Amino acid sequence: MTTGSFWPNEGDELTVLVDGRDGRAVTLRGRAGRVDAQSLLIPRASLSAAQADWLTRADQVVTVAYQKAGKLIFWRMRTEEPLPNSLYLTSVRQPAPDERRAFVRAHLRLWVKLTLADEDGLFERQCTEIDISASGFGLVMRAAPELGALLDAEIASTEHARPLRAAGVVVRREQRSNGCRIAVRFVTLNSSDEEALLQWVYHSKRDALAERLGRSKAL
Repeated sequence: MTTGSFWPNEGDELTVLVDGRDGRAVTLRGRAGRVDAQSLLIPRASLSAAQADWLTRADQVVTVAYQKAGKLIFWRMRTEEPLPNSLYLTSVRQPAPDERRAFVRAHLRLWVKLTLADEDGLFERQCTEIDISASGFGLVMRAAPELGALLDAEIASTEHARPLRAAGVVVRREQRSNGCRIAVRFVTLNSSDEEALLQWVYHSKRDALAERLGRSKAL
């Protein structure tokens, strides 16, 4: 991929991630208008009125995410004064592929609730098998979202534990005999939730190793 191909084309679908009042990212869907290396216009017509209201505050730092040549690209931007027919954003950092380092993945049984961004419930809260790391997760669902769908996830270690909350995009979808397996890449995950997730994975690996060592000593 050449440097120039990191930028979206006019008309490309965008996801704009804005910090919500509760600390959770608000997920907005729109399309790219005029694009250059330092700025982006998002036509108001591609957003609902409620969504556009989230971007009217000047100097608000947001993340614009989109897919390009099979990669998930992030563009850190700042809102400027809104225009009559468009929202004008300027570049804070050049767009680049997701740079989240690959974390060790664990297979855990966790409490999970998934909803399609800005839509009704998709996967009611339940205890289920899930492969998870700080970069994303995978699980099997009977009714799975489409490739590229945006999800809001709540994941907890126990039924009554505080869940970590994240936004993600479906990057893989495979039909299985017992349903459909999806792989979700995190788009937003705050630092405290990432730390909690890493602790789950660490303790899972530690306990598995201790179990194996215990068995070997018993032989």
